[in-house]
Amino acid sequence: MVFGDPARERLLTESTLWSGAPGTQDVDPSTRDHIPSIRELLFARRYTEAEELCRKHLLWRGDQFGTALPLAFLEIETVLPGEPTRYRRSLDLGQGHRASKILH
Repeated sequence: MVFGDPARERLLTESTLWSGAPGTQDVDPSTRDHIPSIRELLFARRYTEAEELCRKHLLWRGDQFGTALPLAFLEIETVLPGEPTRYRRSLDLGQGHRASKILH
């Protein structure tokens, strides 16, 4: 993610800090017994049935698991020769890079 303005960019560099913690009541004890069936359904392309088994057995107590949070931001400050008059950001998903362009 990119925030900011031409003189001060703020990039979200990592978003996998986990807010959850291990617990004894987070997982259905019968989960292990259902994994082979879920795999078979997935390999047979029976995704709806596999998803139902996952919801029933793998996500038993989903409210206990926590969430991913931002770990770090990178801020880049640039001294510009003047006020930008045209500023453009782009993201090329095919090439896997982003670019900013300032035209004075």
